[in-house]
Amino acid sequence: MNFDVLPPEDAVEQCIAAHVAVGIHHLVWAIGRATIDYHPSNPDHILLGGLGSSLGSEDWSPVFKLMQRQDTFRRAIAVSRDRGMTFWGRLGMNRHYGHEQYIAATSRFSREHPQFRERSRGGHEDIGRLCYAFDEVQAERLDIIAEVRELGVDGLVLDYCRQPPITRYHPRWVELFQKSGGEDPHSWPAPTLEQLLPWYQFRAGVMTEFMRKVRKQLYDGEAKAGRPCPVIARVSATSLLSDLAAGLDLAAWLRDDLVDGIMLSPLVFCPQARDLVFEDHVKLAHQHGKVCIGGLGSLELIRNHVPTNTGFFRPEPMYRLLALQYAAGVDAMSVYQTDTLARIDYLREHLPLIGDPAAVKARAVTAKDEQVSPWLGYDWHTSREGRFAGYELASAVEQAL
Repeated sequence: MNFDVLPPEDAVEQCIAAHVAVGIHHLVWAIGRATIDYHPSNPDHILLGGLGSSLGSEDWSPVFKLMQRQDTFRRAIAVSRDRGMTFWGRLGMNRHYGHEQYIAATSRFSREHPQFRERSRGGHEDIGRLCYAFDEVQAERLDIIAEVRELGVDGLVLDYCRQPPITRYHPRWVELFQKSGGEDPHSWPAPTLEQLLPWYQFRAGVMTEFMRKVRKQLYDGEAKAGRPCPVIARVSATSLLSDLAAGLDLAAWLRDDLVDGIMLSPLVFCPQARDLVFEDHVKLAHQHGKVCIGGLGSLELIRNHVPTNTGFFRPEPMYRLLALQYAAGVDAMSVYQTDTLARIDYLREHLPLIGDPAAVKARAVTAKDEQVSPWLGYDWHTSREGRFAGYELASAVEQAL
């Protein structure tokens, strides 16, 4: 329903039918980010639009009203099950919006607990992220995960691409790091990687313990329900070091069986880690007997309010990005925002081919007249044109978190 802000009553059925028509039978449906997209049993969680109707420059009130009238998430589970499809839920792990312009996507929890909002290295409030060093922040996500598992999903995707960096410089992080024997990271005028690594590892260690709680909770639920609920972490395909600096120790998650695999997104969010390194992620996952799923983003496949291709899209670079991932050994391919892509005429012929490595390879050529964005097929939130989230991997203090 991302493309249609005037959804019909059978929007869920139409969306799923559009996927079937292009050969997609494994759905990963949005659970939510800060707000949620299902009718909760816990009154502390609220639907998208629960605090107001403002969501950027668009009027999404018809969507909110539809979601209030019908539980679109539960309906999607039922419809997909009737069609024999696999249905997973996807939860954004640290994307809380917060500004009045996006009040519709802001949760009551983040609104009422400003003390949990992350901080930049310079001490500025990051209203869109919460600090996982607080038990309350972890508990809020764990409760949503528990609710969704009980709805009967076939699996979960925990989306850490919404929005890295997951960990920043909240005073709570600094306090706990110093108690563990570390230095105040603010005392490093020009931090070296040698100084930063313990800081990265400490914050990522807290996130690993959170994932341990997730896994235990899911295992306990599986025993009670009598059915499995595998979990995949969606992460950036940039360097493993950039993942660690963002709070994600993927090696530990895979080694300790905290996830069943990883799903890659071509998301660039760090000025010092612009390259996509699919091979490293595939090797790490396979080393521990886990799956590594590739990913195609929607950037420059579509443009807002432009239902036709005006020249910005060419299929060849999309296929090249996919071919790189298949050559690296990914086990499958994910495509982001197919609720829109499956209804776009100029994309419909390509979607059935994306899951076929041979078809992808045959089309991964360079067209002579190819003049498109170098970011085509990347994650929608890729930081380009020099606009990065503020990030450090070595001594770039001016770009530090």
